[in-house]
Amino acid sequence: MNVNLELNPRYIQAGFKTQAKNISQTRNKGECKLACLLEVIAAHIIKHGNDCFASTTRLLNMYNNAASRYGVKPIKERAMFNLLNTVESKGFISRTHARNDAAWQTKRHIQINLTTVQDAFSGAINWAIKAANAYVNRQKMQSSRSDVENPLNPSNTKGSEETATNKKCSRRSKDLSKESKLNKYNGFPSDSFFMKFFGAFANDAKSLQLAAKEGRITASGARKLIGIHAKLGFELAKPFKRYLDHVIAKEHTYHQKLTRGEQQLYGGTPQQALQAANEDCLAHCQKWVDDGLGEFRRDLNGRIYYRDFMTPKLEARTAWELLVEQYIKSPDNILSQFEA
Repeated sequence: MNVNLELNPRYIQAGFKTQAKNISQTRNKGECKLACLLEVIAAHIIKHGNDCFASTTRLLNMYNNAASRYGVKPIKERAMFNLLNTVESKGFISRTHARNDAAWQTKRHIQINLTTVQDAFSGAINWAIKAANAYVNRQKMQSSRSDVENPLNPSNTKGSEETATNKKCSRRSKDLSKESKLNKYNGFPSDSFFMKFFGAFANDAKSLQLAAKEGRITASGARKLIGIHAKLGFELAKPFKRYLDHVIAKEHTYHQKLTRGEQQLYGGTPQQALQAANEDCLAHCQKWVDDGLGEFRRDLNGRIYYRDFMTPKLEARTAWELLVEQYIKSPDNILSQFEA
């Protein structure tokens, strides 16, 4: 049996609790009852050398509270005695009794035989081994079942030594400045917060986060913001990181749509269609630019956009988008064939 798990038995309960749903879906009711009882017993064994000497009443109450996780029904006290005998007969636990004549009590000590339990419930014990090894190695603890069958080997590296295999801890920044307390309902960090944590990148980080909050951040801005956090070792909040990834993916899909539309409209290779669309955009919108009604913009892909000053949001559009907009109200609507 794994030494790290024997020295840190508190992960046995976590292993059963994590794998409870899998056990309830893949095992029969009898095995689910045994797993539920083993979780309850393991909840009392949290340190090396400890035994479970909880009373039958306590075990019964905890079993009935955990029964729903394993898809079994609550039981009575008599059924608990029978279940304890079954678990002992299968070799999952061993029970010893110690008499205290002074208190007129007999204490029952329960120990879990990990080797036997691992043979019957390998998923739960392998998860516990993985977690115990991760604790000893001070690495990120397992959060899924993807690699429970491949537990880590014990690490011989001292805690004070830094190795390439050990993952560095990431930092989370928190705004504790007086400015944030004065404006605690604005939902945006203060200037001193950005100066303290982002230093030379303070202005970029503030402007990009404000753009993200207002929903106007671009894909390039999202990449830059992610890069700033990664460079300084700060961890982005998961919902915010998902939002930035969504912005990047949305712009990528938008450019793919433009490329398909330009190829269907102008033909040729994507580069040839892009060049033809740029020429069409320049020819079509040059008069408006000369009159001061708009301006031309060029993105990183070399695509030219026309930005109209008269529109409320100052949205830039390509030649293909302008052509679709021109024909959108006509009987010969070409929008559907370009989006195919």
